[in-house]
Amino acid sequence: MRLKELVLLLIFSIAVLFLTMMGESGSTLAVPPWTHYSGMHRATQFHLDIHSGYGEKFEDPQGIFCVKMDCRDDHATRDDDDELSVFGLDRGSGTLIYNRSSSSIGFAGGKNGTDFSMNSPRDVCGDRKGDLFIADTGNDRVVRLRYEDDEVRYAGEMRSIGNYDLSGPMGVDACDGLLYVADTGNDRIIVARFDGTPVKVIGPEISGTRMCRPSSLRLVFKEDEWLYYSDYFIAVIDSFGRRLWKIGENDSKTIVARYDAIGASGYFDHLDCDYYGSFYVTDPENDVIHKYDRNLRYITAIGGNRGGISFDQPRGISIFRRFGQLFVTERRGARYLWVGTDIDDLEASDLAILSGEGKCRVQVSFLLTEYSILDVYLTDEDGKTALYFMKDYLLPEGRFHKILETRLPEREMLANCKFTLVVLAKPTYSSGELLMISKKSGPLTPSIR
Repeated sequence: MRLKELVLLLIFSIAVLFLTMMGESGSTLAVPPWTHYSGMHRATQFHLDIHSGYGEKFEDPQGIFCVKMDCRDDHATRDDDDELSVFGLDRGSGTLIYNRSSSSIGFAGGKNGTDFSMNSPRDVCGDRKGDLFIADTGNDRVVRLRYEDDEVRYAGEMRSIGNYDLSGPMGVDACDGLLYVADTGNDRIIVARFDGTPVKVIGPEISGTRMCRPSSLRLVFKEDEWLYYSDYFIAVIDSFGRRLWKIGENDSKTIVARYDAIGASGYFDHLDCDYYGSFYVTDPENDVIHKYDRNLRYITAIGGNRGGISFDQPRGISIFRRFGQLFVTERRGARYLWVGTDIDDLEASDLAILSGEGKCRVQVSFLLTEYSILDVYLTDEDGKTALYFMKDYLLPEGRFHKILETRLPEREMLANCKFTLVVLAKPTYSSGELLMISKKSGPLTPSIR
């Protein structure tokens, strides 16, 4: 390509990047500001063409994994702590795509790779020390790689773990020197050390229920550095994407959520968990990400223009728990978002002045979609804050329905006025100040009792 064409392509690329970050905002999941990664929150075939010299195509993006690599961490500063290495799989081409730096992309594997080739790889995982593992589904194996000097290198394979042969493994995750493999064709999860030494097998029978074709899994360990609750569980999707398990300590089945409870058409595809142990599960057929709390209570669906966010068949998903950075693959690319918060279905009623007690009372109901620091207060007709019911109050995600009371500094201060109840929520991640959201009720006229 001639220099003039390259310059024009670069100018066009900058324009497209600017356009892709405009006109789209969210709350439960939010688009990062332009200053963070220069607005590059959505990778498309256009961007892949530029970085690969038109040599690579998005044919069927699948699993994705993000991590802060030790080898790329400057321990003398915290300024680079949110600069992550991201590894994504394209199942159609059998290729691993990763960022060498903020401006360079690397490729490994492929159907006819030099060092190794893959057939329908579906999931990727690893650790901050540079160990990477891929569920190479079509080859009935797990591929082991090493990330060193900004390059991915082949380090071996596992077609069997001990005496257990793998059959079409679809999911992998790693933590604390242990590898968990969703051995899909054998209806089980195999746990091994990184060198392939078997540790244990989970399934097919668990607490009287049979695991059926586990396809995606994620681990939450007590020792995880960025975890609010001291917890341990394995999150697993099985039964052709119609069931989501939370398997507790000692491999006991704790909770199961079924897709039938939220819809008839669609399926769970990939999943990950955030700092609070909440579940984010992709649903390609309905173009949404489902969110559950840590007890598998359904919170909301993100996408379909809910909150301004839309997805194009979301597939793989990975969350950096420290800062709430989220990556998700789509039909023709990938997205970069932040975990934010939202307030839905706000209702306020029965605003009353309890003159005999010197208090004010109101009934409030809303859905909070993420752990947040809340302010709940009244504003007068001029928009000025009149009275706080809650201030800097940490509230978990879920349905909030309560009668709130607070003392009145002056017993007649709310008489003969109309008010609006405001709920202001700020997520607890470091980006919280940028992602605050507020919702207002309809007009409220207090009664005096």
